[in-house]
Amino acid sequence: MSDSIQLREALPEDAPAMAALAQSLLSQLLADPADPATADFRASLNEAAVADRLADPDYRHWLALADGQLVGQLSLRGFSHLYHLFIATDWQRRGVGRQLWLRALDSTLVQAVPAVFTVNAAPAAVPAYERWGFRAVEAPQRQNGIDYVPMELRGPALAVALN
Repeated sequence: MSDSIQLREALPEDAPAMAALAQSLLSQLLADPADPATADFRASLNEAAVADRLADPDYRHWLALADGQLVGQLSLRGFSHLYHLFIATDWQRRGVGRQLWLRALDSTLVQAVPAVFTVNAAPAAVPAYERWGFRAVEAPQRQNGIDYVPMELRGPALAVALN
């Protein structure tokens, strides 16, 4: 397995691979993937839902590929909400997420300079987001069977992220 990563924007034909990657991580994202309360979230990761977001101009998507295989994806909603960040299990804690985040940040700032970026972080991902300058703004939450921590990147932390 090569450590060389290529980053690019997602294309409509990437929907099947993006859905497969997201669905492969459900056991890491959900305390109980079979919980009926998670049905809407699981449905939001199917190929049709991913294809819909790829066609929606309010979302932008970047992919990380290794030897042509999808190993990571990041989606922004609008210019300020990190909507999804999924990294293949074998590629986690290897800097792929950070590379995707920096690419998305760079691409976003060409078009707009938000005062704040937000993310609803999976609890296991909180340390990574904290390293990137995000800070928790509320206690951990559970909604529709999904645990998350609302986080923001703003002010001086945003300036540091840009350098």
